Amino acid sequence: MLVAGSAGGPVRLDAGTGRPVLEYPDGCYGPISELAAAELPDGRLTLGAAREDGFSAWDAGTGEPLVEPEDLNTVWGLAAGTLANGRGLFAGAGNDHLIHLWDATTGRAFGAPLAGHLGSVKAVATFTLPDGSLGIASGGDDCTVRRWDAASGGQIGDPLTGRDWWFTEVTALELGNGRTMLACSQLSYDEDVRLVHRWDAVTGEPIGPPFETGVEEGGLCTAWIDGAPRLLSCEAGWVRQRGAVTGEPYDDLPLEGDVVAAVPLPGGGTLIATGSRGGRASLTSSRGPGGSGRRGGV
Repeated sequence: MLVAGSAGGPVRLDAGTGRPVLEYPDGCYGPISELAAAELPDGRLTLGAAREDGFSAWDAGTGEPLVEPEDLNTVWGLAAGTLANGRGLFAGAGNDHLIHLWDATTGRAFGAPLAGHLGSVKAVATFTLPDGSLGIASGGDDCTVRRWDAASGGQIGDPLTGRDWWFTEVTALELGNGRTMLACSQLSYDEDVRLVHRWDAVTGEPIGPPFETGVEEGGLCTAWIDGAPRLLSCEAGWVRQRGAVTGEPYDDLPLEGDVVAAVPLPGGGTLIATGSRGGRASLTSSRGPGGSGRRGGV
């Protein structure tokens, strides 16, 4: 499923043609920060939206709202995952220093928010822990990335740090053999530089040195492309790709965009979607085994 945020609310697109097929009724007025889709135990999907004015959720197939939009402080980022008992969950990055959780079946708050960040939370991602339970990674303007056990609400290990810059994007990618990588970007507004760090999601050990990339917001995601783990970033209006583990550049993808997301295709391969500030969207598919990093993109 491919869904794009717009000024009038989310719109589901045909992944083959890019044409709109369903508009989701919108009860909020704040811009959409990020979208995510959570799978329910019966196979249906719930669409969630992080908003300037809170959180919204719809039945992804019918477009029906689950509940009245929740009026919160700004939610900057959103990710979806599944608890060990099969319950779908949304995690939202709150401007109020909290990670908010919502039940994907009902769209209502799930337990207490996760507290620990000392500033606004800017980004979240989900990943699977070695015992099969759900982990959450969050980055914020307190210059830390924190890892959480979603079921217990406890933090995992020490906070991950880099320079004294905000962490604005977090994504997770399963590398195989039970190992998951976190790719997290720090942005220096003064120096106009974005620095990407990679860590083992469980141990917190670095995976290679950090590297600089483009400064576009929403310009970072991870995916398996042509059978290899890749990191995609938007730089100067184009999508660049690197080896997710090695950090080595690959040939640039022939895609323009300021925002990039990747979703696995049912028959194998990965669909790469880009968007521009001018409202233009582009789609392309890769060959071979597919799979996308778990951030928020639908």
